[in-house]
This record gives sequence, structure tokens and C-alpha cells, in this order.
Amino acid sequence: MTAADTKGLEIPDCVIPLCINGKEFRLYATSGLSDTLVALAEEAVRLSVLTKDGNRSSVTVKFLERAIDGILGDGAVDGIFGEREPDICGLCDIVTYIAAEFADYGKMRLDRMARIGGDAE
Repeated sequence: MTAADTKGLEIPDCVIPLCINGKEFRLYATSGLSDTLVALAEEAVRLSVLTKDGNRSSVTVKFLERAIDGILGDGAVDGIFGEREPDICGLCDIVTYIAAEFADYGKMRLDRMARIGGDAE
């Protein structure tokens, strides 16, 4: 087999495009993002145990706002919600969407690796 016979290999960017309420975001799929999502889940559980029932919602909203801005960039929550007040359901939807898109991206990369491995045989 010669170099001209090979298909070659393109290494794609590890970017997950997101669109939330019409706002475009580019999320970089890295092990750091995975660690951040795991830490987010662990902190959410810790908060639910430590926070008194009467204050739980406002503490959780502030936590989720900080987490989303940390993942998508400063001001992301304000841009997504605009004039509306961020609420716990909407914020949880955003976190769930990010986690689902990250998981889908991981599956796509695994499928790609399997195809590359199959092509090598």
C-alpha cells in the first residue's frame, strides 16, 4: 500500500455547538468539562443536604447560575434569559442539555474510533 492509497486521518475539533434560547455557544469537550460536570452534580447533592428547605431554591438558583456561567462563559445566563428571571427549572434544563450533548459527543467519538479501528484491519 502506498501513501496515495491511504484515506488519511482528519482530527476534528472537540467542539460541541449549543443553541440555547437562540444564543449560540461553543463548548469544548475535554476531560476538564467532564470533571466540571461531575463536580457540579456532587455539589448539587451536597447543597440539597446542607440547605434548609425554605432557602433551598434561591441557593440552588445562584449555584446553577454560577455553574452555567462557568461552563458557557461569564454572562451566559443573563444572555439566555434576557429580561426574564432565571428559575430553577430552566437552569436545570440547561445543565441537563449540556450534559446530554456532552454524552452524545462522547458516543460519537467512540463510534468514530471504532470506525477508524475497523478501517485499519
